[in-house]
Amino acid sequence: MNGTNDTTKWLFPAVLVLIVMMLAALTTPSSGKGLSYSQGLEMLTEAGTYDVGANPFVVISDDIDGNGTADLVVANHGAGGISVLMGRGDGRFDGPADFPTGAGTFGVATADFDGDGTPDIAISNELNNTLSILFNSSSGFASKADIPAGGGPHVVAVADFDADGAADIAVPNYHSNSVSVLLNQGDGTFHEKVDSSVHRRPFSAVAADLSGDGAPDIAVTSY
Repeated sequence: MNGTNDTTKWLFPAVLVLIVMMLAALTTPSSGKGLSYSQGLEMLTEAGTYDVGANPFVVISDDIDGNGTADLVVANHGAGGISVLMGRGDGRFDGPADFPTGAGTFGVATADFDGDGTPDIAISNELNNTLSILFNSSSGFASKADIPAGGGPHVVAVADFDADGAADIAVPNYHSNSVSVLLNQGDGTFHEKVDSSVHRRPFSAVAADLSGDGAPDIAVTSY
């Protein structure tokens, strides 16, 4: 009996060890393929740190100056304006140029609103219920237009909603539970906003053809 018990004591652990070794052999990647994900992470390096305005909320990228390199636009909620950083093409950027827009700068989007071939910038100002359009030109951002929005405009979406070839704007209004659509007249001026009610505290909007009919629809998140 003692011999049987001794055999059982070592046989069961031995079988477990064998099973674990077999599973390890089956699941171990070959030819280093399992390292590709880690190797990819090791390639992420910090290219630089840049001081912008107070409480930066949203950052987007576009070729603002038309030189073929990606630039950055940052919405600074606490500063009431945006910072534009021109890219050098090697992952580095020039120091930010700051532009005041309105109180509580929140969302930002780029499009050629006035039809001159350069990307302009639309900015939502949460605390004074406006949209600001900074018009881009060969001499930089020389002019700005402020447009009434709803209560607490947040993240801006841009699309050609009326199919006239001009970029229009949709913006969710956090405090008034609505989405405002502003149709562009083709020259950077806009018709009076049209509001649609949505669920409470709408935060972000995106425009896309969700129904497959060729026209852009609007999806909205409600905070």
